[in-house]
Amino acid sequence: MGKATRIRARRLSRLEIGLIGVAFVAVAVIVSPLSIQGPGPARAAAVETRAPTTAALTGPATARDGDGLRLNGERIRLQGVDAFELHQTCGTGPCGRAAKDALDRLIAGRHVACEPVDTDRYGRTIAYCFVDGIDLGEQMVLQGHALAFRRYSTEYVDEEATARRNRAGAWAGTFENPADWRRANPRG
Repeated sequence: MGKATRIRARRLSRLEIGLIGVAFVAVAVIVSPLSIQGPGPARAAAVETRAPTTAALTGPATARDGDGLRLNGERIRLQGVDAFELHQTCGTGPCGRAAKDALDRLIAGRHVACEPVDTDRYGRTIAYCFVDGIDLGEQMVLQGHALAFRRYSTEYVDEEATARRNRAGAWAGTFENPADWRRANPRG
């Protein structure tokens, strides 16, 4: 057998120890705000329940259609949902009007709190909106008045499956996906 090789560790200088300490502090400062803010939109799908934290938009709102509302003069589009278009009809009847009416009932003159996440190409604020801690987008999908908008989010896919199983709203009959309906019926 050969001779055992002995590895000798060298001691770190005070300068090296100081630099390592500064690096640890820098990492802590960078990571700390991220853990305080909670999950961002990319991780939001993993969160079971969500309630508004620091909503930038609050007050009374009115439904414009099944996934849009006006709050404090600002146009808001619900994040992660695609409701039936206002003039869209489905096998169950005027599903677009039913979607708007459902959102009207959820709001019903109560205080709405919205957490903006983005702005769309039409200048609307994309946001998660809540009434009394209830997620409006989630409710619209559960009630069968909107679909999970998979193009932008997988947030409400489970709620859509539940609505389909329960034959809620438009799921009680046949319908065309709102995105397909928009392509076939462009606004003039």
